Amino acid sequence: MRGLDGMHWGVDLSTPGFGGNVLAATDMVIDFAGERGNGTAGTHIKGHSVDNVYTFSYFHMVYGSLKVRTGDTVTAGTPIGIEGATGNVYGRHLHFEVYEGVWNDPWPPPYGNGAPPPIDPIALLRSKGVNI
Repeated sequence: MRGLDGMHWGVDLSTPGFGGNVLAATDMVIDFAGERGNGTAGTHIKGHSVDNVYTFSYFHMVYGSLKVRTGDTVTAGTPIGIEGATGNVYGRHLHFEVYEGVWNDPWPPPYGNGAPPPIDPIALLRSKGVNI
């Protein structure tokens, strides 16, 4: 995990070949699902775990690939979109961010205005038994 001009908080994941399915990391409530972000995220989803412990961001998915809507509740492993190259990117991938707590604002500022620092998504997924 690294910061790039204070804006790149998370990890970039990519599967070989055509864009892979993006799956819900846990049982979660979809706080935002949309085709346009703030010019950088492209097609993306923001959501929080049903136990209110984490907020998740999934950026750069294929336009038109979203399989959920704002307000939906999904279970872990539910397909939510397809990794893509929408927004401010140079190639197909999924940008994935995790924060502690619930941040319904689709653009919580990292390390400022009360937002917590991001959590390393890879370490979190591995701690839950995901082979990544």
